[in-house]
Amino acid sequence: MAHPVTAPAMQRAMRLLQQRVAPAVLVAPVDLEVHATDEWFESPGHAVATASPVAPFAPGSKWGRPWHTRWFRLRAVVPEVLAGEDLVAHVDLGFIGRGDGFEVEALAWIDGRIVQAVQPDRRLVSLGRRAAGETVEIWLEAAATPIIAGHEFGYGPTPMGDPATAPEAPIYRLRTARLAGRDAGLAELELVLHAAIDLTMDLPEHSPQRARLFAALERCGAAFDVNRPRETAAAALATLHPVMSAGNGPTAHRIVATGHAHLDTAWLWPIRETRRKAVRTFANAIGLLEQNPDFVYCHSQAQHYAWVAEDAPDLFERVRGFVAEGRWEVVGGMWVETDLNLPDGESLLRQLVKGQAAFRAWFGERCTGAFLPDDFGYPAALPQIVAEGGCSWFFTQKLSWNETNRFPHHSFWWEGLDGTAVYAHFSPVDTYNAIMNPSQLRFAERNYADHAGSGSSLVLFGHGDGGGGPTRAMIDRARLAADLEGVPRGEMGRVDRFFADAVREHGPVAPRWVGEMYFEKHRGTYSTQLGTKQGNRASERLLHEVELWAAAAGCDLPALDGLWKRVLTQQFHDIIPGSSIAWVHDDAEREHREVADACEDMLAGLLDPTGADAPHAVNPAAVRFTGVVEVDGAPAWADVPAFAWAPVRSALPDDVTPVGVRVAADGTILLDNGTVAARISAAGHLTSLVG
Repeated sequence: MAHPVTAPAMQRAMRLLQQRVAPAVLVAPVDLEVHATDEWFESPGHAVATASPVAPFAPGSKWGRPWHTRWFRLRAVVPEVLAGEDLVAHVDLGFIGRGDGFEVEALAWIDGRIVQAVQPDRRLVSLGRRAAGETVEIWLEAAATPIIAGHEFGYGPTPMGDPATAPEAPIYRLRTARLAGRDAGLAELELVLHAAIDLTMDLPEHSPQRARLFAALERCGAAFDVNRPRETAAAALATLHPVMSAGNGPTAHRIVATGHAHLDTAWLWPIRETRRKAVRTFANAIGLLEQNPDFVYCHSQAQHYAWVAEDAPDLFERVRGFVAEGRWEVVGGMWVETDLNLPDGESLLRQLVKGQAAFRAWFGERCTGAFLPDDFGYPAALPQIVAEGGCSWFFTQKLSWNETNRFPHHSFWWEGLDGTAVYAHFSPVDTYNAIMNPSQLRFAERNYADHAGSGSSLVLFGHGDGGGGPTRAMIDRARLAADLEGVPRGEMGRVDRFFADAVREHGPVAPRWVGEMYFEKHRGTYSTQLGTKQGNRASERLLHEVELWAAAAGCDLPALDGLWKRVLTQQFHDIIPGSSIAWVHDDAEREHREVADACEDMLAGLLDPTGADAPHAVNPAAVRFTGVVEVDGAPAWADVPAFAWAPVRSALPDDVTPVGVRVAADGTILLDNGTVAARISAAGHLTSLVG
């Protein structure tokens, strides 16, 4: 709490930032001409939307029926006053607060290419420098995702979670669509002034550094002239330089900061919308990587990459390039960030098998650690499972949400039931959505429980849960705080390198936790949405049965891979626990019904390959059998699956007694010593018998 003597000074500093400096960053704004398409429940995509009829749309008008999409076309001719300026389009689609991912958002296209998302904390679309008279045009695919709940909005019953109950009235208002210049000097002053105020408010009341910061803030206000903002920005910034450039000491705690965008595969939005969120999030990260050579970004969940590869292949190819550079880090090794308590052990292993295989196929590398920042509890078998999946470390921060018992460590060895141990780290910033304010980094240092043996911790920064990721301001704050008095020493780096360094430094003396790490929250997730949970268990059981019978028949069923991935996706930690909106659980139950139907068809084909209604019939010629079939008066088939040999046995002449079986390279089944051959069709029917 601020001392009464200093409270007016802090109020003056806040007014300076919010009312004078921040509004002046955008220079000579002019209105953009806005046209809009009709609204679609299913977005038609860029090609169809941009060829569709448009009508003038006045800023200030309402738009956006819940879960619908409208495409906006923004145009302007660059006026002389903005020629040569660093141009931006400033867009406000009707944002409430500044938390990306929980409300309306859009994807911006320029010249037919995806550029970035437009979100509550990402309202400027960079246009570069343009000549006077040049036309700029932007298309926005704007999604009217309703505000269900979230960090800024609370939680409670709502009709918005299902299209069948959502209201028809529009829920957003297009407030702003302007073309403007962005003044770099004023933007830097806004950044440093914000950090100085944040640091001042977090320091102890009698701190000498706090007194120096207060004095600098007063000088800054005196140096800045609201009537000449561009001309006086440098002088105002110079007053803050002495206090904001003082370095930290050599023993300061070290923070490794990695850009990140936690994206729930479904939660307050359906998977349909998550696919678009993934494209927006990847586009944001790519743009920042191109503009900031020191920036590093990480993203988990192979399913997200698969969606982007299908929906925006050009973005995916750019991701490949950054992965090869080492600046886009693929983490986690799992198909999705799965729930860890409700799926069976086989499913948890499959998460790693499918995820690691996908990352290896796309990028030529496997993940070295399990990355699960938002999961709902950590069973004692997990260290063994992740180790078998090629992982040597484990990351989360979720246990910081415990309601009763504070977990005693942030860096430690986690030992499982069988004695397998992985090095674990819990980010002491207590969020996977950090924004890199000095006060937040100072909290991470104070909160860290293992200073005695470890001098470093990890911070993930960027808007998350609904995706979005880091912003330019967050990256600039990370640079500003890298060596700042009173703040932990920071650097941007990769997660895997943080763990490698931590194990070297801390591993020999790190404490050890044995067994389950119980999460004291979200307990109701084990008893809600019964249909989703029963569907998952039925899918797991049926997939096991199909694989068992296929293995007995020696059959390869490629369709199983897709079925497994569909089930693994539905095991995401906000789907199978039942913590999502109604739409998500309707989709999940339908997915499990379709998987069950496909499995039943496969089983029918395996168990009766001659049946006319067996679309997945197994070809007995694919059976790989070695050994001897014993004969006792009549052919005996005890060691051979009866369903595979029935068509051969029934067609054999009575005087043919098979005593040996082998399969030729061409798939022909050879009986006896090669004198009798039965050729089987792909549908499982006998096509010829030669003897």
